[in-house]
Amino acid sequence: MEGGRPLKFNNPEELQLKIDQYFEHCRENERPFTVSGLAFFLGTNRQTLLNYEADERFFDTITLAKSRIEGYAEESLFLLRNPNGAIFNLKNNYKWRDQLDVEANTKNTHEHKIRKLSPEEIEAAKKAFDDEF
Repeated sequence: MEGGRPLKFNNPEELQLKIDQYFEHCRENERPFTVSGLAFFLGTNRQTLLNYEADERFFDTITLAKSRIEGYAEESLFLLRNPNGAIFNLKNNYKWRDQLDVEANTKNTHEHKIRKLSPEEIEAAKKAFDDEF
């Protein structure tokens, strides 16, 4: 991370130690694992945490922590009575999406013969339409 404020953590090991403390804190206090919760525990915000992930020195550390949080959210889908919060989290933080597979059948089930109308037939159709409306 070039420019800006100095980093809060000097190396991945220091950051990993604090991340491990976050997960332990959540377990002890029966709190969910969240990206925002992790960022707050680290004394920063979500965006700064994601910026750390962009730094190759911290990429694996942050990615692994986020994967653990993602796994927790995914498990919640099966454990919670109302998993909407977990679904929202997975869609907005982990690029999950609803997927609908549609198979299109482009072959007609009926044979239709298409022919070009003569100018007289076009005029007759126009007249019939005008007379109707």
